[in-house]
Amino acid sequence: MDTKPKRPAKKMDVQGVLREEVSEGEQVDERCLACGQVHGPTRILRLPTGKLVSSYSEEFRLYTEAKWVFKRFRTKRTRQLYLAEVANLRGKAAYDRLRDAMTEIWRRENDMP
Repeated sequence: MDTKPKRPAKKMDVQGVLREEVSEGEQVDERCLACGQVHGPTRILRLPTGKLVSSYSEEFRLYTEAKWVFKRFRTKRTRQLYLAEVANLRGKAAYDRLRDAMTEIWRRENDMP
């Protein structure tokens, strides 16, 4: 049996963890895409492009979907099939946006200009 005294748990500032520091002059739209309201647990994040976004924003949704596609579909062919399905279900504009986001992520991870 472990007889060592337990250390007290660290106290964390949850708001500091969940929110990126927004400098003066920067605007972040925290409204939900579905209902247009601002929810309490909204997170402010900085994308790899340097842009500050809310966790309820379209940019964040697009970024996370693009990251998910790379994680879920390992080969180029399966990613192309997924993009074709996106074009079929959501249209050419959604296909173009997702493809561009995926291209940007791929270039950043492979240090391409």
